[in-house]
Amino acid sequence: AAPPGAGDPGIVAAAAATAAAAGAVATRGAGGAVGRNPAPGRVHRALAVAARRIAVHAVAANTPMALGNPASLAKGLAYPLAELNDYLRLYPDRRAAVKQNTADLDPLKIARMITAPVLLSVGIDDMGLCPLAFGEKLAEQIPDCDFRAYYGSSEGGGHEHAQIQQSWLSDKLGLG
Repeated sequence: AAPPGAGDPGIVAAAAATAAAAGAVATRGAGGAVGRNPAPGRVHRALAVAARRIAVHAVAANTPMALGNPASLAKGLAYPLAELNDYLRLYPDRRAAVKQNTADLDPLKIARMITAPVLLSVGIDDMGLCPLAFGEKLAEQIPDCDFRAYYGSSEGGGHEHAQIQQSWLSDKLGLG
């Protein structure tokens, strides 16, 4: 039997909204253009696409969200992951359903399938999207991963790290 709330559209919507709050993918486009989008929910999608499409040549992933991983339900996390605990305070009997409904979103489940090189960037103080320990675990699972931990939380490392990303992407895409 499914746990209470399993398949509940509210749980699925809450998980999707949380994921939308958390990526960057780079592909060779027409004329050699690079597409990059660092919005957090897009990091997970970028990694998911890279796991399924050989057309992805590089992924610069800032603070991929731990959503779907049991680490996302730990107490003491910041927002947006804290939203799951807010939900579970209101509906404690739905913990199993939340785990079941978000499990497919766990980036660790697709990490080994990623064929493109990945620049995985995580803030050492991040407790709301990608806690450092989760980022390190994810980096270990991605076959070709350049892991970078920057000072700060989930803001992306500022101008200095943006320069690192730009250089890394240019190198991987043969644009530099």
